[in-house]
Amino acid sequence: PDGRAVAVKVQYPDIEQVVRSDLTSLRRIISIIQRFVPSYQGLDNVYLEIRAMILQELDFTGEARNIDKVSVNFEENPDICFPTVVPQYTTRRVLTTEFMEGVKVSDIPRLEELGVDRKELARMVVEAYCQQIFHHGIYHADPHPGNILVTGGPTIKFLDFGAVAEISPAMRHGIISI
Repeated sequence: PDGRAVAVKVQYPDIEQVVRSDLTSLRRIISIIQRFVPSYQGLDNVYLEIRAMILQELDFTGEARNIDKVSVNFEENPDICFPTVVPQYTTRRVLTTEFMEGVKVSDIPRLEELGVDRKELARMVVEAYCQQIFHHGIYHADPHPGNILVTGGPTIKFLDFGAVAEISPAMRHGIISI
């Protein structure tokens, strides 16, 4: 209603049933592997992490909270951007955010057209992730090229916060002191 462009992410109606069925199949496959290859006993923990992350991604209100949690840490940095959630149009199954323009971080020809210094861009992405992980302890955990856009300057725009991970303060301090 206010005229701004938005991105609307809508969950498929039966996706939760599909995901739960796939998780059941994955659990069975892991059980079979562990039966025949005893050295793979740690797969239970891997399965539990995958399951938790996938089920978390089914709740778009959680994704909206993730955007807010990560983006607040970059409010003073205009070169690192996050979509603003439109809460009145966001539910468990629908996520509405401002629409963000940009070029995929992997689109080298377009980055060159924009005159983006790729070394500077790489430095900025690494620094943004280091800040998320080591300083704030919460980070965007799905960094494929479709989730990182770039505009001239460069400005980095992070998208899709269905997968976010948190590191405890004790762990962050342990990582830093290594």
